Amino acid sequence: LGIDFGTDTCCVYALVDGADTPELVPSRRGTSPTPSVVAFRPDGTIDIGHDAASRAATNAEHTVVGAKRLLGRKFYAGEVTWLREAFPAALTPASNGDLWLRVGQRTVSPQEIAGLLLGHLKELAEERYQTAVEGAVLAVPVCFDELERRALLEACQLAELPVIALCHEPTALARAFVAQTKQFKSRVAILDLGAGCLDVAIFETSIGSMRVTASRGDTLLGGLDLDRRLVELMNEAFLGREGIDLLNDPTARMRLFEVARRVRHELSLAPRSSSVELQAIADRAGVQLRLRHPGFAREVA
Repeated sequence: LGIDFGTDTCCVYALVDGADTPELVPSRRGTSPTPSVVAFRPDGTIDIGHDAASRAATNAEHTVVGAKRLLGRKFYAGEVTWLREAFPAALTPASNGDLWLRVGQRTVSPQEIAGLLLGHLKELAEERYQTAVEGAVLAVPVCFDELERRALLEACQLAELPVIALCHEPTALARAFVAQTKQFKSRVAILDLGAGCLDVAIFETSIGSMRVTASRGDTLLGGLDLDRRLVELMNEAFLGREGIDLLNDPTARMRLFEVARRVRHELSLAPRSSSVELQAIADRAGVQLRLRHPGFAREVA
């Protein structure tokens, strides 16, 4: 398997015996990618992917979104203050100082959440091809440090997923570019802005070889941070109109992040403007905002 384990969504590709190219494995709903969302129900049932994402707003206190960003971090590290403000779920310290999550009445590690997601992707492939997975290559950010890599490998062990290698995400993109364009002699710059991090890398390719000449990344800059600024703008508008701080309500907070994600996608695809409408939230009348791409770009800069 080739797995793009993302902060926001996950994709899995399978290379089966005799195939020349990998095949995208769809979710049980027949679509891809799979949302990186895990939810716990009161009866002990665990929802993963689309099922968890569809109930996130009504099950906010028991839903985890974007756990990849928390892998390998300590609760008292300086960057956690930033992450706490941008993260919908509550964060808490483990006994050894690791960063864990509080989900309802339970505490879980990011590795457990990641393991559930990776196990789900493995199950999708095994169900589709009716055979066991022999190995997997996972794409990771270029700036993933040793603690983050170790945590991801721990998640793979929890998922009983045999790992062949970890591959930098820009490297995977560069290889795909060369394979599709047949530009075997070129200098390629890769800019990968995901939900949880930003990676930049420059490659020089020639026939039979690929060399990284420069790379840099930031695991505290991604689409979730743009979402956070959108959430702040919406909350400020609602607070000014209704006098209620929506960020103090877990359900309202989750709804804000869902709307922010949609608006971010709309501004990316149709960058002129996008409307934001919050209806019947926190038992009050909603608010409407219209964001234009240049103005939003200034807000998040």
